[in-house]
Amino acid sequence: MKDIRRFVLAIAIAVSVGPVVFAGGNAELPEIRVATDPTFAPMEFIDESGKLTGFDIDLMKAAAKGGGFSVTFVQVPWDSIFVGLAAGRYDAIAASITITEERKSSMDFSVPYLAVEQVVVAGAGARHVSSFRDLTGGTVGVLSGSKAALSIDQLSRLYSFRVRPYRDGVAYLSDLEAGTLPAAVMDRIWAESIIGVTEYADTLRIVETLPVQELYGVAVKRGNSRVLALIDGGLKKIVKSSELKRLEERWFSRVM
Repeated sequence: MKDIRRFVLAIAIAVSVGPVVFAGGNAELPEIRVATDPTFAPMEFIDESGKLTGFDIDLMKAAAKGGGFSVTFVQVPWDSIFVGLAAGRYDAIAASITITEERKSSMDFSVPYLAVEQVVVAGAGARHVSSFRDLTGGTVGVLSGSKAALSIDQLSRLYSFRVRPYRDGVAYLSDLEAGTLPAAVMDRIWAESIIGVTEYADTLRIVETLPVQELYGVAVKRGNSRVLALIDGGLKKIVKSSELKRLEERWFSRVM
């Protein structure tokens, strides 16, 4: 089992090395360059051998096979990933992207491929926290720009706690473990993958489920109908063939 500090450090190192290209597929097929930020196990991450892997990675490989295109992965830090898409540095993003109305105004989205709950996780030193009521006067971390950020903002006014935005999940995970952040909002998949590691079961706890469900989709550069059609075609074939269910069982059964 990994120590959580080593886990956070490993992710930070993976991001700090800058964009790294991972190529795959048939060179004779249309190529789609897909950006991802591998800091969100089990969705996308760098494994112990240095390989890019995860649910979204396997999803795009399967979509490429079914949709008749070649996929090339580009590693990009979260805080610049949307800017790169708009600038045309790559064609799409597969990085657990939540479909929101605000994002639809600047990029296109594939058909949704996963519905995810948002949960509140209490950190070290917050043993008294069992609900939103216990967070009054405290602070809750949230990923900037997420759909959950809108819901938690409304709840903060109701229960009188502060909301601290973070640029990525690694940062608030580190603060939770250090005890400097009482609680944070995160995807249930991410939360369970962390808490599922036995020695952290007594440190981080899921204490509340938000009344909102997020839909993940592949983000595509605005107006790129050709790429969108290829990705949608591949994703629809995955659903029809039950490949999506197989991927969910492979990546999520270990943390659910």
